[in-house]
Amino acid sequence: MGDFFLENYFYKINFGKWFTIMFNYNIFFEMYIDSISYSFMLLTITIAMFVYIYIFSYFRNDANVERLTLFINMFVISMIILVTSGNFFVMFLGWELIGLTSFFLINFWSTRISTLKSAFKAYVFNKFSDVCILIGILLSFILIQDVNLIVFNTQISLYNNYYITLFTYDISLIEMISFFFIMSAFIKSAQFGAHIWLPDSMEAPVPASALIHSATLVSAGVFILLRLTPLFEVSSYAYWVIPSVGSFTAFFGGLCAAYQSDIKRILAYSTISHCGFLMVCYSTYVAEYTILYLYIHGFFKAAVFLCAGNIIRFSRNYQDFRRMGGFWKYLPFECFASFICLINLCGLPFTLGFYIKHLILIGVGFDFQLMNFILVNILGGAVFGLIYSYKFFYYVFLIQKKQRKLFI
Repeated sequence: MGDFFLENYFYKINFGKWFTIMFNYNIFFEMYIDSISYSFMLLTITIAMFVYIYIFSYFRNDANVERLTLFINMFVISMIILVTSGNFFVMFLGWELIGLTSFFLINFWSTRISTLKSAFKAYVFNKFSDVCILIGILLSFILIQDVNLIVFNTQISLYNNYYITLFTYDISLIEMISFFFIMSAFIKSAQFGAHIWLPDSMEAPVPASALIHSATLVSAGVFILLRLTPLFEVSSYAYWVIPSVGSFTAFFGGLCAAYQSDIKRILAYSTISHCGFLMVCYSTYVAEYTILYLYIHGFFKAAVFLCAGNIIRFSRNYQDFRRMGGFWKYLPFECFASFICLINLCGLPFTLGFYIKHLILIGVGFDFQLMNFILVNILGGAVFGLIYSYKFFYYVFLIQKKQRKLFI
């Protein structure tokens, strides 16, 4: 582990030829493991381990527990393929697989019409994301004549003056490639305009939601940005689009979460807001900040989801906090764990969430007109994060007048 983070080592593993494309160009099944891929793997496997433990408690009387475990295994393997990919085609394979397996997880309760609609909505948005990343991969191969990620990252800056003529306009190839990769990342990470699939995906079982919304599916877009950082560093388009859209998403997600009464939808819009913060954090081009934010959000959001599962089960499958209250008496551990997680997610002083949001604020040093817009959205998102975290905890655990006891 120290070799990755202290010595900046990396490992490249080649499993042999996969297939051959045009001009007898061989595509190899390669894996590339460095500090970024190791961080994502560690986060995914750690959360998946706790989700597995939770499954056999939450689904102890359900006959479909084996099917859910199979889908989660497929999902984790797909994420590992994505984050350890050594070339664009292996990356595209992992990208496709996480979209496909997320469809099966969301559609786990397949007898419900609303569940099927939500799964197809998420699948359609994933297909748009897949098309964008495929176009970006094809343009990258046309430009560099290589699909290896190391070659791409080391050589992309040499092609800054290559243009393509489209409808009498000369468009930089780097800007076009950057556009498609950014659009793909925005859709997968539920940025504003492509966020509507994420709240509906709450139809998935609680363990699957904890895994999808904390560390895997929504962070895949952030991984693409981190892996292709040399491309976005030379792209003027990425310089202002990523922080602008990310900051507005952080504000919008927090605003929507503050007006929800369904506890799972509160956490879904909270995920949208934190994905926006992640995009702003990435725009500082300090990978350590982004990975730290990923870990803070991943672990605490997964824990809140698992606590929400016990809350919903205790309240007889009602998810509206207006029918809850005073649960601290009956669920003391969930009350304590939710409090610790929520204060970190909303960024109260002297918590990990506070320090990482402080790093974002001091790291956003843009010298253009949108700086004030970005800063206002970040602060607004942080304020609304405090509001919806307070509402979640107060109405579920503390308030007494709306309480509906389980034995009534």
